[in-house]
Amino acid sequence: MLIYKCICMYIQALAMRPDDSRFHNSLGILYDSIGDNAAALKYYQRCSLSLSCSHARVCALSLSLSRVLSLSRSLARAHMRARVRVLSLLRSLSLFRLLSLSLFLSLARTLSLALSLQLIKLPPCSTATPSSMDPR
Repeated sequence: MLIYKCICMYIQALAMRPDDSRFHNSLGILYDSIGDNAAALKYYQRCSLSLSCSHARVCALSLSLSRVLSLSRSLARAHMRARVRVLSLLRSLSLFRLLSLSLFLSLARTLSLALSLQLIKLPPCSTATPSSMDPR
């Protein structure tokens, strides 16, 4: 909240001294720190218009760095979202594999129990031929 109070104070100071490049530059820095790149850009540009040539170069560099930092933050957020998605997919896949294995083992135990209790009988493997399995 302190940043927003500072912004209000600098805006009031600009009302009294609209050509003071320090106020424009400070507002650019403050808006950049809260992530409002459009406002930061506006104040950095105003700062460069009201300064001498050498100061304008410093502000232009500051603006370029602001854009690079903004892009870097955006890429970092996108990378983090992609990483979270991949981890989520890996967890889902691991859970699916675990459930599949659990289901397979459960079916195998049930079949083994049914065979041991002679509830079902399987035909010998040698009697099942491809022609006898043909439904026609």
